[in-house]
Amino acid sequence: MIITVEEGEIGSIYNKAIKSYKACIYNDENSYLRDEVSIPLELIELKRDNISIRFYEQETETYNLEVNLKLYDLSKNEIGKYVYIQDEAGDFVDEFLIFK
Repeated sequence: MIITVEEGEIGSIYNKAIKSYKACIYNDENSYLRDEVSIPLELIELKRDNISIRFYEQETETYNLEVNLKLYDLSKNEIGKYVYIQDEAGDFVDEFLIFK
């Protein structure tokens, strides 16, 4: 199996993850997140980390992309990570927001 990545596609995938992160932190149902970090969520700096491809069992046609973003506070200390997962069609599968 060969997976081809078009020019600009990596940036587009990261941008989708960043948009999903922002939707997550601004969602009223997730207001409890404000109590989990010492700075306002809006001030957390995101940095692109990596994109992993995960295959399951022996299937080569079905896979997920895991997009990892690192989270930093105002002092540039890493305070957590956000993981956005999409399937091979580009559809949202899951997300994880983890603070240290």
